[in-house]
Amino acid sequence: MMTILKKGLVPALVMLVCITLCTPAAFASEQQDASPMTMLALGDSLTTGYGLDNYVPGQSPYLCSSYVNIIAQTLGLEGGSTYINRAVNGDRSADLARLIPSLEAEVRSADLIIITIGGNDLLSIVPAIASQIAGKSITSFEQAMAVFSAATPETYTALLADPAFCQQMEKIFADLDANLKTIMGFIQQTAPDARVVFLKQYNPFKNVPGFVDFGEFAGRMLDSINQGVESNALAYGFEVVDTTSVIEADAMGLTNIAQNDIHPNEAGHAEIAKLLAAHLGLSEQGEQETSSEQSSAAPETDASTSEEQDTNPPAPEVTAPETTQQESDPSDTAPATPKDHKGCTGSAGLLSVPLALLVGILAKKKLK
Repeated sequence: MMTILKKGLVPALVMLVCITLCTPAAFASEQQDASPMTMLALGDSLTTGYGLDNYVPGQSPYLCSSYVNIIAQTLGLEGGSTYINRAVNGDRSADLARLIPSLEAEVRSADLIIITIGGNDLLSIVPAIASQIAGKSITSFEQAMAVFSAATPETYTALLADPAFCQQMEKIFADLDANLKTIMGFIQQTAPDARVVFLKQYNPFKNVPGFVDFGEFAGRMLDSINQGVESNALAYGFEVVDTTSVIEADAMGLTNIAQNDIHPNEAGHAEIAKLLAAHLGLSEQGEQETSSEQSSAAPETDASTSEEQDTNPPAPEVTAPETTQQESDPSDTAPATPKDHKGCTGSAGLLSVPLALLVGILAKKKLK
């Protein structure tokens, strides 16, 4: 009888030892897979935390409640160590394309890279558009807002039919496309196993009183910006999160647009963080978004931490970006973008719907 018990006891003891020794290691491995060890934030003022309490341009970006800081905190990452923020106020796609080679070490060591870029490519020409409407020189964002608020639907219809304006927009979209290829090509080559997430640019004028017609007009151009970001991201196997789905539902409440500032307020950043957390699988439900509009599959891997400085390069505090733009050569290894922008009446240009349809939409709107 004792012999039988001993024969049964030995395998049980061996199993118990294995469970005791192996389970912590397996659990640790699962935790590493679930939570990136290092995170890098790139792009423009949507990611620096501009306009939030405790954010001062040129100083530490890790003290405010920006969406990317919220994500870092959720992941248990430390600003300036396991989480690096290299976003720059006012940066356009050309600026990031020039900057990113100098960030090779951070890119290479990042498990997760979060990027907002492209909005300033459009905002940089806002004074020029306002000048064309007003028939005089408009030099500030605030002056431009006054022009847009006073404009009629017919004004925007005329702009969309103007070949010179369409040519200007076509160049912006073409430059953006080339710069995105440079940025994405560098990331893919430098950190092929990193999880890369681009955020769409929302429309801060969506249904805002006094800017309803301009909101429709701006929305069409932002659609083309976002289309360029999304199509390139998908071509490189990167992911896209649709911030328009949360911010545009309440642009007045979630941005500082009432103060002529397009940036999200603290509530806006919180909503973006919630959306991104769900996409990354960090929400309470623990489910990662997989819709075609929000993401394309990309792997997560481990990487060593980065020892870098904990502040951004100094940047001017502005609500609207500078108005010049430099071009950047596209990557030699960049895959073809599924669609090319064709200008105001093209299938993927300023208007992704026929011009006549937008004319009808604007004609029905009454300026508030």
